[in-house]
Amino acid sequence: MNAEKALQNAILNPDLLILSGSRLYGTNRPESDEDFRGFVIPPYEYLLGMKHFNDQDVEGADHKVYNLQRFFDLIKTGDPQCSEALFCPENKIVRITDIGREVIKNRHLFISNKIYNRIMGYSYSEWRKAMAVKVEIVGRTKTEEDVILDIRNNFKPDKDGMDTILEILYQNREKKLIPSTRKLGEKRKKDLAKFGFCVSSAAHSLRLMGQLVELMTTGTITFPRPNSKELLGIRIGDYNRDEVKVMYDDLHAKAENARKKSVLPDVPEYKKIDQLYERLVLNKLNTDDRFLTAKIIAIATVTNKE
Repeated sequence: MNAEKALQNAILNPDLLILSGSRLYGTNRPESDEDFRGFVIPPYEYLLGMKHFNDQDVEGADHKVYNLQRFFDLIKTGDPQCSEALFCPENKIVRITDIGREVIKNRHLFISNKIYNRIMGYSYSEWRKAMAVKVEIVGRTKTEEDVILDIRNNFKPDKDGMDTILEILYQNREKKLIPSTRKLGEKRKKDLAKFGFCVSSAAHSLRLMGQLVELMTTGTITFPRPNSKELLGIRIGDYNRDEVKVMYDDLHAKAENARKKSVLPDVPEYKKIDQLYERLVLNKLNTDDRFLTAKIIAIATVTNKE
């Protein structure tokens, strides 16, 4: 079996695969999609740098599988979806190996206060969509626009990453919110016309902040969400704009207070994470028939040349 086929086989049999999205949160409706997230230790060619693999969307299904190293990097920086996977209940785990269980057992090494800015930024982004507004930086210059364009073109951050970058760059600059529907999809525009706000984005924003408050005060996240009925009610329009705005303001205050009293460490335990990764990869290689065969052939080749 060559490296590409071995990788595809590994992706279809990952070390962890969970049911993600609304079916994890408990906010799904009958027509809701099934989203999956997971990770795998790829074949040795990808571990040794002979070939490259970060992540892959699996064709024919709405899910993504990450290289374990990429998965670790995302969690260390507070990526919401990857971090959620470490708190997934057993009944939402589709597949798990001993490697997957070892990672979940060591989740305390990864989760830190770094997640605060990521989730708050993501939540605020969803809230702006819900209210159909955008942030305008007062006095933004042409030079600044060029720098931001260079960042987009050279580093290609995703939307959440770019929002975080802009928040850091302009943290001390005056900002104002202005109405904006230009980038709203048809579904959000229909929600806006019917309810006065985008219901799905509002529910996402509140869910994210609720998860953050729980995580920073208890060190864990509960799935499905304890307030899933309320969140689903928001999604289907049972609450009006003013009621949802009160919920948002209340949760925002709780999140800021939770950050001040957080039970999480300020940063991940980087050294222990590196040791965990090294241990998992070495164990994988030592039980990988393809790698062991390649190793024997390489040693025999060197010996014959000598």
